Amino acid sequence: MRGAEILLDSIAIALGHAATVGKNVRSAADAYDRFAASVNGRLLGRGRRLAELGLRPGKALPGNLPRYHVQVLDSLIEGEAEEVSERAPAEIAILVKRAAD
Repeated sequence: MRGAEILLDSIAIALGHAATVGKNVRSAADAYDRFAASVNGRLLGRGRRLAELGLRPGKALPGNLPRYHVQVLDSLIEGEAEEVSERAPAEIAILVKRAAD
């Protein structure tokens, strides 16, 4: 049983790390979107106006930066979990023992 407890603890830790990564992906995407909006609306707009006035830079101004939207999904797993009996089948017990070794 100790091996199963260790496995469950490891799952909880891994999912905690995954939640942190997900939160940081969302934060990074939001920051990038604000950056792209600023560059597209202000910086490139001002640069294009200068080009219209006759300034010719060594390199042409690039097009707008792409914008991204991150959508958070509650869960991709549908359905209900099944109840687990106190005694696990022999195959699972062997796998848990191997994982703990």
